[in-house]
Amino acid sequence: AFKIKDFGDSIPGHGGLTDRFDCQVVMGMFTYVYLSNFVVADSATAFTNLLEKVMQLSDTEQLQLFELLGDGLKSRGVVQG
Repeated sequence: AFKIKDFGDSIPGHGGLTDRFDCQVVMGMFTYVYLSNFVVADSATAFTNLLEKVMQLSDTEQLQLFELLGDGLKSRGVVQG
């Protein structure tokens, strides 16, 4: 469209190998941030966060959660009731 092959014509010091290297660095950083924040979940951290949330519930709410979990396990046959 603009008859510019690469950055070498518009930005001094760029072009060819430098363009490819710059793109690899940017894509590498994006991939790392994306994977570490959205794809790979640290199961220990996730469990700790969940446990902290449960501990913030009132005693009555914790008891309701306990009963719901127990009912779910019984209905799946994991525990006998």
